[in-house]
Amino acid sequence: MKNRNLYISNQLATKDYGGGNLKKEALALGILLALVMSPVVVQAKDPVLFVHGLSGSASNWNTMIARLVADGWPSNKLFAYTFSNPLDMSSGANVRNAQEVANWVNAIKRTTGASKIDIVAHSMGGLSTRYYLKYMGGAANVDDYITLGSPHHGTIYALYGDMRIGSSFLTMLNRPPEVPAGIQCTSIYSPIDELVQPSTSPQLQGCDNRAVYCGHIAMLTDTTVYNIVKSKLN
Repeated sequence: MKNRNLYISNQLATKDYGGGNLKKEALALGILLALVMSPVVVQAKDPVLFVHGLSGSASNWNTMIARLVADGWPSNKLFAYTFSNPLDMSSGANVRNAQEVANWVNAIKRTTGASKIDIVAHSMGGLSTRYYLKYMGGAANVDDYITLGSPHHGTIYALYGDMRIGSSFLTMLNRPPEVPAGIQCTSIYSPIDELVQPSTSPQLQGCDNRAVYCGHIAMLTDTTVYNIVKSKLN
């Protein structure tokens, strides 16, 4: 089809119409015709898994998913689930959650036939998913990885459990490299995050660390955050 379109365009452009203006019009018409008849190539989008944080649920992502659908994402490629124990913040909670992440990723790949997916995770969900990437072979299944306000290096407000600064879980998780090679990583954080401090905690080596100015929960619906996520998923 492409060669045939170019042939038609060339014939229109080279035909003698008896005047300079007519030749220019014929050339423009030929180019327009070739563009109209050319097939439109639509770039396929990876399926996206959205992972909530402590005490959250799949519904945390309703606003972001609705915006992506409005911006052209197929709704059957956007997935959000709820952890079986979303209130668990004890030591070992993220390892247990990571197994659920692995199950979700495998199910999405079976359902969609995709070889890789993208992950967007909020808060503690970023720790569970990063454990999956580093220690459960998840890096082979993930293309783009985006975290929102995740306490990758702990938070002063966690007095116990995995999110405590200096916990054995975080010490293991943050052994270099902090994110496996081959993954496009983005960490979105806020200097005014009321739950994750110090504000440098979400920043990861090898990631595109992006600062925004909104609250911890507001990241789920903030327009600036959404625009960053959308551009990275593209």
